[in-house]
Amino acid sequence: MSSTNPFFRSDRESSLESDFQTEQHLVDGLASQVDNDTVQKIINIQKESLRRFEKSNEMLTTCTELSRRRLEKALKDANGHKEMILQMKSDLELIFRKIRYFKSTLATKYPQIYQQVSMEFAERRKANGEEDEEE
Repeated sequence: MSSTNPFFRSDRESSLESDFQTEQHLVDGLASQVDNDTVQKIINIQKESLRRFEKSNEMLTTCTELSRRRLEKALKDANGHKEMILQMKSDLELIFRKIRYFKSTLATKYPQIYQQVSMEFAERRKANGEEDEEE
């Protein structure tokens, strides 16, 4: 009922009105301390800063997108190279397996000649500083 009757205000309503008056007094006091030119300069500086931040953000977004694309390409290339290396490894394992098979076949069929050639190659490796590989 007190809100409809202006003669009887509650303590709460008068407290809110008092707070508003205090805030308005503070705002008026601050406004009197700063002239319009200074406020306009501050606003212009803030707008310029905002423009620069937006431009920087746009540049960073572009950089991030370029980096993402390059990373995707690098990953694709790396996976392709990995597959090629694995294929080469498989091919080399097959080649060495065949070489070992041929060596064992030759050693079985022609033991004297194989022994003689093996010794010659061993001497050449030692002369060149290479290590002997297991047969």
